Amino acid sequence: MRIRNALRRVIIRAYSLLPNKGIGNALEMVFGDLLRIIFGEAMNVNGQKMICTCDHFPSFANLITGEVFPHDEPAFSLFKYLLKKNMIVVDVGAGTGLFTLTACKRVGAKGKVFSFEQDQITFLILKENIKLNHYRNVKAFNLAIRGEQELNSFVKIADLIVIDVEGDELDVLKGMSCLMEKNPKIVCEIHPQRNSDQRHKEIYDLFHNYGFNLFFAGLNSSGFRKEGVNKKNIYYIFATKDDSVF
Repeated sequence: MRIRNALRRVIIRAYSLLPNKGIGNALEMVFGDLLRIIFGEAMNVNGQKMICTCDHFPSFANLITGEVFPHDEPAFSLFKYLLKKNMIVVDVGAGTGLFTLTACKRVGAKGKVFSFEQDQITFLILKENIKLNHYRNVKAFNLAIRGEQELNSFVKIADLIVIDVEGDELDVLKGMSCLMEKNPKIVCEIHPQRNSDQRHKEIYDLFHNYGFNLFFAGLNSSGFRKEGVNKKNIYYIFATKDDSVF
């Protein structure tokens, strides 16, 4: 484990020093081989080639069967259902790319995916996973979307937005006012244990102020519902201005 962690640190440092062209692009190709040595060969996860490990990415606890971790299933199923050809999709908190890769495949060559991941080693694997699947309809950014880095600065219009930022959802939502004024569909993870009741209320109020209808899914839910969900166990919100989605 110490050797693996040391290799991770070396890769992160080396990658941060690479130029974006010329020899930098050539050296970047080597990182794919190093990543596979450290994290293992790519596996088939929901029809995508992916490098990922359970110790670093617990959401992939069911890699052997290719299943999504149970608490992600309602959001992932809804996300796949909503995807259409030629869409513009935004993935904030992309991890190693399960949602991003699925979107790339389904929106087609004329669609576009914007993917954001702040953790450096996770971002390296995200980029490698994009290359493994030969997708060219995606732009990936190694940064956190909050504070000065508002989503408004990178994307002007979107059809579908998915947000998974480990408790910083409100900060992300506050920085995407221009997008919310339009008509996107938003799948947003929220953490009951990482957000106070007041922050939950602020999230709900923000959506309502922009005219969104809200549907909720709790932990291990089979799907989204508009009413009858224990708000203390909410794990995902689906926000849409179209009340006839379901």
